[in-house]
Amino acid sequence: MACSTRVAAVMRAVYTHRLGKLSAENSWSLFRKLAFENGDSSARPQLEAISKKIVDKCQGLPLAIKTMGSLLLSEVDARKWEDILNSQIWDLPTDAVLPALRLSYYYLPPHLKRCFAYCSIFPKDYELGKKKLILLRMAEGLLEESKGRRRMEEGDFIVGRKSGAGIGELKELSDLKGKLELSKLENVECGRDAKEANLKDKRYIDELGLKWDEGAGDHVIQQNEEDVIDNLQPQTNLKGLKINCFGGSRFPTWVANPLFSNLQSLVLQNCKNCSSLPPLGQLRSLEYLIIAGMNGIEKELCIRHCPKLFGKLPKQLRSLKRLDIVGCPQLLVASLRAQAINSLTMLDCGNA
Repeated sequence: MACSTRVAAVMRAVYTHRLGKLSAENSWSLFRKLAFENGDSSARPQLEAISKKIVDKCQGLPLAIKTMGSLLLSEVDARKWEDILNSQIWDLPTDAVLPALRLSYYYLPPHLKRCFAYCSIFPKDYELGKKKLILLRMAEGLLEESKGRRRMEEGDFIVGRKSGAGIGELKELSDLKGKLELSKLENVECGRDAKEANLKDKRYIDELGLKWDEGAGDHVIQQNEEDVIDNLQPQTNLKGLKINCFGGSRFPTWVANPLFSNLQSLVLQNCKNCSSLPPLGQLRSLEYLIIAGMNGIEKELCIRHCPKLFGKLPKQLRSLKRLDIVGCPQLLVASLRAQAINSLTMLDCGNA
């Protein structure tokens, strides 16, 4: 309770509500549920006797009880229980919470201690998301894979310039699964570094997001970003692709490669320097397409043989000179306002 009171004082709480301690009966009930399978301690009478003494040392404090119960779950060696019961850490001059927390760390497996200690490299009050922390720990080789090689789903990754957060850290993460979003790609120095991410071998990624921060877009930066995206080609079973704020003047050839026969969703957004679109007609499974903020697409727009593609074309295409929409029966074409157009082909498309 003293620890909780100190926290409340530091946070300058307007009102402090003192929670009572758990009764001996409730303390034992909580511990039993956490430390024994199905909450049944009767099958292990020797451990039951030791655990009741450990519960007494927790002094009715729920956090201490939960910490100890979780620590001892599935531990069948009575000597380990006795070591915890007789530890001198309980004799520290404080309430039972801090000794319980210290004991839980002391008895962690070595690889989990390293994971815990890894957090100490970040400055005080640093905000770190759960997914990013997991990725960083994986990149440092701190996480042990289970025998089943569990795959990590939705691994967001913010690319940094410093060691430990570079895109090359993805190289060994072959079991990433689901959605992978790479942001801050302007921090990738060259195409060679991008290639180290080895996205081609990430077989379980269904959706990929590539995002740059909008920059000045000079020629050198454009060339670099083109080299980078060329080398970020994913595996060909991809179902969704999103490219945002790419600063190059052309999309890579892999974006509309016929080998990406399962690609259903494509978003090209704020790629203002690109002067042409990839050949979308080669993506036979494409159903969902967003093209937005593409200032460089001024002269030609051709979408051919995308039978599953649905949606609407924008009405305002003032600078467009050529428009070809062929074999897209579910794509709705409204009354266009395209004063500069001199070549128009619309076959087998819907009318809005």
